Amino acid sequence: MSLGEAEQALVEFLQTCADFESAPPRVVCPLCRTSRAIYCPTCYQILIEESQRPEGIQSLRLPFHLDILLDDRRTSATGIPVGSIFGCSPHSRKSSDPVRIFDCEQELDDLPSSYGPNTYLLFPGETSQPVSYVAQHCTIDRVVVLDCKWQQTSIRMHPSVKDLPRIHLDSCPQHSYFWRWHNAGERRVSTVEAIYFCAWDVAASIGWNEDKKRNLVHLLWLFGIQREVIRRKYEEDGGVVLHEHMPFTEEGKQFQRDIRKRVDAHSKKEQ
Repeated sequence: MSLGEAEQALVEFLQTCADFESAPPRVVCPLCRTSRAIYCPTCYQILIEESQRPEGIQSLRLPFHLDILLDDRRTSATGIPVGSIFGCSPHSRKSSDPVRIFDCEQELDDLPSSYGPNTYLLFPGETSQPVSYVAQHCTIDRVVVLDCKWQQTSIRMHPSVKDLPRIHLDSCPQHSYFWRWHNAGERRVSTVEAIYFCAWDVAASIGWNEDKKRNLVHLLWLFGIQREVIRRKYEEDGGVVLHEHMPFTEEGKQFQRDIRKRVDAHSKKEQ
């Protein structure tokens, strides 16, 4: 099956993320003084020297304002790198910020009491409409995205978002390029992938030129570096300690699912 334009651009971009000699070293975050690699998930700080950042980062823009609601505070929450690229701060948020992150486990009261018109929740369902259709017939000023596990989406029922009109992606990969497995079925992508494909659909619908549209792949810059670091780690191991299949392949994800099934079955026997 041939890849769509957005996915093809993503695949090509992930290949360019392999263009570094060694993995970014761990450094101390200047804000929280914690040792981190690539970025700090607590302070949303990029920890890679500016001289090593791609030029596309400087001109990166979204076709809408974005709110990311963290409902599972994991270091692997893929929406955090997007906020880091746009200079998000966990201590200051303005409605004019291109991207805002709300940690719902600690800052639930900080969520807007209500959203204005032309705000949409990116969440598939019976009442959701395709992103491109809404972008062509209405104005999308802000998109709200949930960064959580597919099985834990209760934050969508919060008073500030439960009545928002919903949109869903026109098209997305059959399988995620993320390295975490899930049991939600096909076409269930990670948060950063969903943001990218949503932005692409909106940009295409409102007539962005090809260069601006293709530059959206830089939303996945930190994601791509993390993915390449993991790939090299597994490649160097050669299946000695780690599983022989890369974790972002379907074989690797199925291996993790099988492990979880065995663990769950063992737990039930002990009950």
